[in-house]
Amino acid sequence: MLETMTKNIILLGLTIALSLSCSRFQRIRKSDQWEDKFQAAVAYYEDENYAHASILFEDILPLMRGLAEEEKTLFYYAYAQFYQKKYLLSAHYFGVFVDTYGRSLWLDEAIYRQVESLYLSAPEYLYDQSTTYDALDKAQAFLDERPENPYRQQIQRMVDALQARLEKKAFEIAQRYFLMRYYKAATFALDNFRLYFPESPRIEYTKHLRIQAQYEWARRAIAQNAPTYYRKTIRLYEEFIETYPNSQYAPLLVKLYEKSVHALHGLEGSKNLSN
Repeated sequence: MLETMTKNIILLGLTIALSLSCSRFQRIRKSDQWEDKFQAAVAYYEDENYAHASILFEDILPLMRGLAEEEKTLFYYAYAQFYQKKYLLSAHYFGVFVDTYGRSLWLDEAIYRQVESLYLSAPEYLYDQSTTYDALDKAQAFLDERPENPYRQQIQRMVDALQARLEKKAFEIAQRYFLMRYYKAATFALDNFRLYFPESPRIEYTKHLRIQAQYEWARRAIAQNAPTYYRKTIRLYEEFIETYPNSQYAPLLVKLYEKSVHALHGLEGSKNLSN
Protein backbone atom coordinates (compact mmCIF):
# COMPACT_ATOMS: atom_id res chain seq x y z
CA MET A 1 0.00 0.00 0.00
CA LEU A 2 2.76 2.43 0.97
CA GLU A 3 4.73 1.54 -2.12
CA THR A 4 1.71 2.23 -4.34
CA MET A 5 1.13 5.62 -2.68
CA THR A 6 4.79 6.53 -3.17
CA LYS A 7 4.60 5.69 -6.86
CA ASN A 8 1.43 7.73 -7.26
CA ILE A 9 3.02 10.73 -5.54
CA ILE A 10 6.05 10.50 -7.81
CA LEU A 11 3.87 10.26 -10.90
CA LEU A 12 1.79 13.22 -9.73
CA GLY A 13 4.95 15.24 -9.18
CA LEU A 14 6.25 14.42 -12.63
CA THR A 15 2.92 15.32 -14.18
CA ILE A 16 2.86 18.69 -12.43
CA ALA A 17 6.46 19.41 -13.36
CA LEU A 18 5.78 18.52 -17.00
CA SER A 19 2.67 20.67 -17.03
CA LEU A 20 4.55 23.64 -15.58
CA SER A 21 7.36 23.13 -18.08
CA CYS A 22 4.94 23.06 -21.00
CA SER A 23 3.13 26.13 -19.70
CA ARG A 24 6.43 28.01 -19.40
CA PHE A 25 7.45 26.98 -22.91
CA GLN A 26 4.12 28.13 -24.37
CA ARG A 27 4.42 31.48 -22.58
CA ILE A 28 7.87 31.96 -24.05
CA ARG A 29 6.64 31.08 -27.54
CA LYS A 30 3.90 33.70 -27.28
CA SER A 31 6.35 36.38 -26.24
CA ASP A 32 6.93 39.29 -28.62
CA GLN A 33 10.49 39.74 -27.34
CA TRP A 34 13.01 37.85 -29.45
CA GLU A 35 15.64 38.36 -26.73
CA ASP A 36 13.54 36.31 -24.28
CA LYS A 37 13.10 33.56 -26.85
CA PHE A 38 16.80 33.58 -27.67
CA GLN A 39 17.86 33.24 -24.03
CA ALA A 40 15.29 30.51 -23.43
CA ALA A 41 16.33 28.64 -26.60
CA VAL A 42 19.98 28.68 -25.55
CA ALA A 43 18.99 27.45 -22.09
CA TYR A 44 16.92 24.62 -23.55
CA TYR A 45 19.80 23.76 -25.87
CA GLU A 46 22.32 23.63 -23.04
CA ASP A 47 19.89 21.44 -21.06
CA GLU A 48 19.80 19.11 -24.12
CA ASN A 49 16.12 19.80 -24.74
CA TYR A 50 16.75 20.09 -28.45
CA ALA A 51 13.10 19.84 -29.48
CA HIS A 52 12.10 22.98 -27.56
CA ALA A 53 15.33 24.73 -28.47
CA SER A 54 14.86 24.11 -32.20
CA ILE A 55 11.26 25.42 -32.11
CA LEU A 56 12.33 28.66 -30.46
CA PHE A 57 15.37 29.10 -32.70
CA GLU A 58 13.14 28.56 -35.73
CA ASP A 59 10.72 31.20 -34.44
CA ILE A 60 13.38 33.89 -34.07
CA LEU A 61 15.70 33.16 -37.01
CA PRO A 62 13.73 35.36 -39.47
CA LEU A 63 13.87 38.24 -36.94
CA MET A 64 17.64 38.18 -36.51
CA ARG A 65 18.97 39.15 -39.90
CA GLY A 66 22.07 41.24 -39.39
CA LEU A 67 22.09 40.91 -35.61
CA ALA A 68 25.13 39.65 -33.72
CA GLU A 69 23.13 36.79 -32.24
CA GLU A 70 22.15 35.40 -35.64
CA GLU A 71 25.41 33.44 -36.03
CA LYS A 72 24.97 31.59 -32.73
CA THR A 73 21.27 31.04 -33.38
CA LEU A 74 21.86 29.45 -36.77
CA PHE A 75 24.75 27.33 -35.50
CA TYR A 76 22.77 26.05 -32.51
CA TYR A 77 19.68 25.52 -34.63
CA ALA A 78 21.66 23.29 -37.03
CA TYR A 79 23.06 21.38 -34.06
CA ALA A 80 19.59 20.98 -32.55
CA GLN A 81 18.50 19.21 -35.76
CA PHE A 82 21.66 17.10 -35.69
CA TYR A 83 21.10 15.94 -32.11
CA GLN A 84 17.51 15.03 -32.97
CA LYS A 85 18.92 12.89 -35.81
CA LYS A 86 17.21 15.03 -38.43
CA TYR A 87 20.32 14.76 -40.55
CA LEU A 88 19.04 16.16 -43.83
CA LEU A 89 17.84 19.26 -42.00
CA SER A 90 21.09 19.62 -40.07
CA ALA A 91 23.07 19.22 -43.31
CA HIS A 92 20.99 21.98 -44.88
CA TYR A 93 21.37 24.42 -42.00
CA PHE A 94 25.06 23.75 -41.46
CA GLY A 95 25.40 24.45 -45.18
CA VAL A 96 23.51 27.73 -44.78
CA PHE A 97 25.83 28.60 -41.91
CA VAL A 98 28.92 27.86 -44.02
CA ASP A 99 27.62 29.99 -46.88
CA THR A 100 26.70 32.84 -44.55
CA TYR A 101 29.63 32.90 -42.13
CA GLY A 102 32.73 32.12 -44.18
CA ARG A 103 35.01 33.66 -41.54
CA SER A 104 33.38 32.20 -38.46
CA LEU A 105 35.47 30.55 -35.76
CA TRP A 106 32.97 27.69 -36.08
CA LEU A 107 33.48 27.32 -39.84
CA ASP A 108 35.56 24.12 -39.81
CA GLU A 109 33.21 22.52 -37.32
CA ALA A 110 30.15 23.51 -39.35
CA ILE A 111 31.61 22.06 -42.56
CA TYR A 112 32.54 18.87 -40.73
CA ARG A 113 29.04 18.53 -39.27
CA GLN A 114 27.49 19.19 -42.67
CA VAL A 115 29.53 16.35 -44.16
CA GLU A 116 28.77 14.12 -41.19
CA SER A 117 25.06 14.87 -41.48
CA LEU A 118 25.08 13.87 -45.14
CA TYR A 119 27.11 10.79 -44.27
CA LEU A 120 24.62 9.75 -41.58
CA SER A 121 21.63 10.38 -43.84
CA ALA A 122 23.05 8.45 -46.79
CA PRO A 123 21.05 5.25 -47.35
CA GLU A 124 22.31 1.69 -47.59
CA TYR A 125 24.05 0.80 -50.83
CA LEU A 126 20.91 -0.83 -52.25
CA TYR A 127 19.15 2.55 -52.55
CA ASP A 128 19.70 5.77 -54.47
CA GLN A 129 23.11 7.20 -53.60
CA SER A 130 22.57 10.89 -54.44
CA THR A 131 23.20 11.87 -50.83
CA THR A 132 26.37 9.78 -50.80
CA TYR A 133 27.72 11.62 -53.85
CA ASP A 134 26.80 14.95 -52.27
CA ALA A 135 28.62 14.02 -49.07
CA LEU A 136 31.69 12.92 -51.03
CA ASP A 137 31.77 16.12 -53.06
CA LYS A 138 31.59 18.32 -49.98
CA ALA A 139 34.06 16.18 -48.03
CA GLN A 140 36.62 16.23 -50.83
CA ALA A 141 36.22 19.97 -51.29
CA PHE A 142 36.76 20.46 -47.55
CA LEU A 143 39.91 18.33 -47.59
CA ASP A 144 41.25 20.15 -50.66
CA GLU A 145 40.45 23.69 -49.56
CA ARG A 146 41.26 23.37 -45.86
CA PRO A 147 43.96 20.69 -45.62
CA GLU A 148 44.99 21.72 -42.10
CA ASN A 149 41.51 21.47 -40.61
CA PRO A 150 41.26 19.64 -37.26
CA TYR A 151 38.65 17.20 -38.59
CA ARG A 152 40.72 15.84 -41.47
CA GLN A 153 41.08 12.31 -40.12
CA GLN A 154 37.37 11.97 -39.24
CA ILE A 155 36.34 13.21 -42.67
CA GLN A 156 38.80 10.92 -44.45
CA ARG A 157 37.30 7.95 -42.60
CA MET A 158 33.84 9.01 -43.79
CA VAL A 159 35.13 9.39 -47.35
CA ASP A 160 36.56 5.88 -47.23
CA ALA A 161 33.29 4.47 -45.89
CA LEU A 162 31.21 6.27 -48.52
CA GLN A 163 33.46 5.10 -51.33
CA ALA A 164 33.24 1.55 -50.03
CA ARG A 165 29.44 1.88 -50.13
CA LEU A 166 29.52 3.05 -53.75
CA GLU A 167 31.95 0.28 -54.64
CA LYS A 168 29.66 -2.33 -53.13
CA LYS A 169 26.66 -0.96 -55.01
CA ALA A 170 28.56 -0.96 -58.32
CA PHE A 171 29.72 -4.51 -57.69
CA GLU A 172 26.26 -5.76 -56.79
CA ILE A 173 24.74 -4.18 -59.90
CA ALA A 174 27.36 -5.70 -62.20
CA GLN A 175 27.09 -9.12 -60.61
CA ARG A 176 23.29 -9.01 -60.71
CA TYR A 177 23.34 -8.31 -64.45
CA PHE A 178 25.67 -11.27 -64.92
CA LEU A 179 23.58 -13.65 -62.83
CA MET A 180 20.42 -12.56 -64.65
CA ARG A 181 22.22 -13.32 -67.94
CA TYR A 182 22.04 -9.74 -69.17
CA TYR A 183 25.51 -10.15 -70.53
CA LYS A 184 25.72 -6.98 -72.60
CA ALA A 185 24.67 -4.86 -69.63
CA ALA A 186 27.06 -6.83 -67.42
CA THR A 187 30.02 -6.01 -69.67
CA PHE A 188 29.34 -2.28 -69.39
CA ALA A 189 28.76 -2.45 -65.64
CA LEU A 190 31.94 -4.47 -65.08
CA ASP A 191 33.95 -2.06 -67.22
CA ASN A 192 32.63 0.84 -65.15
CA PHE A 193 33.55 -0.97 -61.95
CA ARG A 194 37.13 -1.40 -63.13
CA LEU A 195 37.26 2.24 -64.23
CA TYR A 196 35.98 3.74 -60.97
CA PHE A 197 37.42 1.25 -58.48
CA PRO A 198 40.79 0.13 -59.89
CA GLU A 199 42.22 -0.60 -56.43
CA SER A 200 39.31 -2.73 -55.27
CA PRO A 201 40.08 -6.19 -53.84
CA ARG A 202 37.25 -7.39 -56.11
CA ILE A 203 39.10 -6.46 -59.31
CA GLU A 204 40.38 -9.95 -60.15
CA TYR A 205 36.95 -11.46 -59.57
CA THR A 206 35.17 -8.82 -61.66
CA LYS A 207 37.69 -9.17 -64.49
CA HIS A 208 37.04 -12.89 -64.63
CA LEU A 209 33.28 -12.19 -64.74
CA ARG A 210 33.94 -9.69 -67.51
CA ILE A 211 35.54 -12.38 -69.67
CA GLN A 212 32.65 -14.76 -69.05
CA ALA A 213 30.12 -12.06 -69.91
CA GLN A 214 32.00 -11.16 -73.08
CA TYR A 215 32.11 -14.80 -74.19
CA GLU A 216 28.40 -15.29 -73.53
CA TRP A 217 27.61 -12.06 -75.37
CA ALA A 218 29.67 -13.30 -78.34
CA ARG A 219 28.00 -16.71 -78.25
CA ARG A 220 24.56 -15.11 -78.48
CA ALA A 221 25.48 -12.48 -81.07
CA ILE A 222 24.44 -12.58 -84.69
CA ALA A 223 27.09 -14.05 -87.00
CA GLN A 224 27.98 -10.64 -88.42
CA ASN A 225 29.01 -9.26 -85.00
CA ALA A 226 30.23 -12.40 -83.28
CA PRO A 227 33.86 -12.29 -84.57
CA THR A 228 34.39 -8.85 -83.00
CA TYR A 229 33.06 -10.06 -79.64
CA TYR A 230 35.11 -13.26 -79.72
CA ARG A 231 38.27 -11.27 -80.46
CA LYS A 232 37.44 -9.10 -77.46
CA THR A 233 37.06 -12.24 -75.33
CA ILE A 234 40.47 -13.51 -76.47
CA ARG A 235 42.13 -10.14 -75.78
CA LEU A 236 40.59 -9.87 -72.32
CA TYR A 237 41.76 -13.38 -71.48
CA GLU A 238 45.32 -12.63 -72.60
CA GLU A 239 45.40 -9.46 -70.50
CA PHE A 240 43.97 -11.29 -67.52
CA ILE A 241 46.37 -14.23 -67.61
CA GLU A 242 49.32 -11.89 -67.99
CA THR A 243 48.25 -10.03 -64.85
CA TYR A 244 47.08 -13.07 -62.87
CA PRO A 245 49.07 -16.09 -64.18
CA ASN A 246 48.19 -18.19 -61.12
CA SER A 247 44.58 -17.13 -60.76
CA GLN A 248 42.09 -19.60 -59.36
CA TYR A 249 39.83 -18.65 -62.27
CA ALA A 250 42.40 -19.62 -64.94
CA PRO A 251 41.10 -23.20 -65.55
CA LEU A 252 37.60 -21.90 -66.36
CA LEU A 253 38.82 -18.98 -68.45
CA VAL A 254 41.24 -20.99 -70.55
CA LYS A 255 38.29 -23.12 -71.68
CA LEU A 256 36.42 -20.01 -72.74
CA TYR A 257 39.53 -18.79 -74.51
CA GLU A 258 39.86 -22.04 -76.44
CA LYS A 259 36.17 -22.03 -77.34
CA SER A 260 36.47 -18.43 -78.52
CA VAL A 261 39.46 -19.24 -80.72
CA HIS A 262 37.65 -22.25 -82.18
CA ALA A 263 34.45 -20.28 -82.80
CA LEU A 264 36.37 -17.41 -84.39
CA HIS A 265 38.21 -19.76 -86.74
CA GLY A 266 34.91 -21.35 -87.69
CA LEU A 267 33.26 -18.02 -88.40
CA GLU A 268 36.21 -16.72 -90.38
CA GLY A 269 36.41 -19.99 -92.33
CA SER A 270 32.75 -19.76 -93.21
CA LYS A 271 33.22 -16.21 -94.35
CA ASN A 272 36.14 -17.15 -96.59
CA LEU A 273 34.16 -20.00 -98.14
CA SER A 274 31.23 -17.69 -98.88
CA ASN A 275 33.59 -15.28 -100.62
